[in-house]
Amino acid sequence: MLEERLGALQAAHRERTLHDWTPDPQPGYVRVNGARLLDLASNDYLGLSRRAWTPETAQAALRGHLLPAELEVVLDALTRYGAGAARLINGNHPVYALLERELADLKGTQAALVFGSGLAANLGVIPALVGRGDAVFSDALNHASIIDGVRLSRAQTHIYPTRDLAALEAQLRASPAPAS
Repeated sequence: MLEERLGALQAAHRERTLHDWTPDPQPGYVRVNGARLLDLASNDYLGLSRRAWTPETAQAALRGHLLPAELEVVLDALTRYGAGAARLINGNHPVYALLERELADLKGTQAALVFGSGLAANLGVIPALVGRGDAVFSDALNHASIIDGVRLSRAQTHIYPTRDLAALEAQLRASPAPAS
């Protein structure tokens, strides 16, 4: 079923694809397939992320959120790669492909996909896994991003009181068996 949906998107030229880019030495530019392009698509079109991050600014912005060793890694990544927009807007930095390959190898899977946030993951993964005709049983206190992901999926939603396994079991028993 997923293969059919993907095929339909490809046939309609609506499949989203990632285009690799790397930052250009001159702030405000990127390189895509070897071509030097003016970067007007990201949140970093002035190239400030590669110029403004110093140990002092990074420590001030991230104080209390990271350990000193983590701060060092983040600062190195910001100065080396900058901070841009979402991958499908600005392009796919090769460091994402490397991270995804490493994660896939670590987990022993064919591939891995890194999302920029839990919100993005829930909005992307849930509708990809369930849709119309499916049923989702959701705790009443689930995070808003899970609720939004389920809504986007258009699956039938059954909400049970938080951590009430008896109520969940009753809803599962009352739910019709899935069509095969």
